[in-house]
Amino acid sequence: MVGAAGHFATLTVWGLALAAGFSMGDLARRERNESHGDASGYAMQAAFVVVLAGAAFDRRAGPAPAGGLQLAGLLLFAAALWLRHQTQRAMGSYFKVAVVLTDDQPLIRSGPFRWIRHPSYAAIGSIGIATAMLVESPLALAATVGVWLPAALIRIWLEEKTLARRFGADWTTYAAKTGRLLPRFAAESAT
Repeated sequence: MVGAAGHFATLTVWGLALAAGFSMGDLARRERNESHGDASGYAMQAAFVVVLAGAAFDRRAGPAPAGGLQLAGLLLFAAALWLRHQTQRAMGSYFKVAVVLTDDQPLIRSGPFRWIRHPSYAAIGSIGIATAMLVESPLALAATVGVWLPAALIRIWLEEKTLARRFGADWTTYAAKTGRLLPRFAAESAT
């Protein structure tokens, strides 16, 4: 779909198509192995393919000129990859692509979870924005905000219902001190 959106016309389009195929294939495999009937993960994957298809469509006539926007996009992309890695590191074996809690799973509050309740989704959204910047694609930016973000918010709603049910007041206290997708730096108590 991504390659077709860009008419397989440029190396950039081929790169976007390969990135989409590899990442979506891996996520679909993991989702299939872990899912318990929740389709929100598939919706987020499909929405991100729309982001990449928008980028491919905008880049079908040639690569974006190199400049400050691409540098900023590259820096954002690197920061997003780092955030995703830190999220996986903080969660360890509890990191899953499906909305699943194990019996022994604690409420994770270390690493980026100190400030953001859903740092993995913040990272993926940032990758969508960075992609739009890297290839100067208004369509990719619009798809990130208008297609991917609503799918992510549905997934977040499902996750937060599950976490609230499992952790009760502990979750409510934690959620009040952290941002959903953007960091909230709570003031540390002096005690």
